[in-house]
Amino acid sequence: MAIVKDPKVTLHMYTLRKSTQELEDFEKTLQRVADMGYKSVQISPRSFYTTEQLAERLKYYGLSADSAYCDVYQIPEKIDQIAKDAELLGTDVLRTNSIRKEDRMTK
Repeated sequence: MAIVKDPKVTLHMYTLRKSTQELEDFEKTLQRVADMGYKSVQISPRSFYTTEQLAERLKYYGLSADSAYCDVYQIPEKIDQIAKDAELLGTDVLRTNSIRKEDRMTK
């Protein structure tokens, strides 16, 4: 069994969604998350921040994004912007939502 020397524990910010609806609450929550010792968060875009601003705020609190998020149906049209957003967030991991049931191949 391999031993992970530097495990990366990431907090899924969705679990704190009720505490992150408004800008002020979001900022307080980022501070609390950092105070708890987290270094990485799984976060989706916020309506009150551009990706650049979100990346800056994460850096301010000593946090990093473990991934970037996009709607699976936007990938073909927005791949360049998605790649730029991921780069701004300092990640090469992309998360998407589910493929609609009617679009899934079934046997």
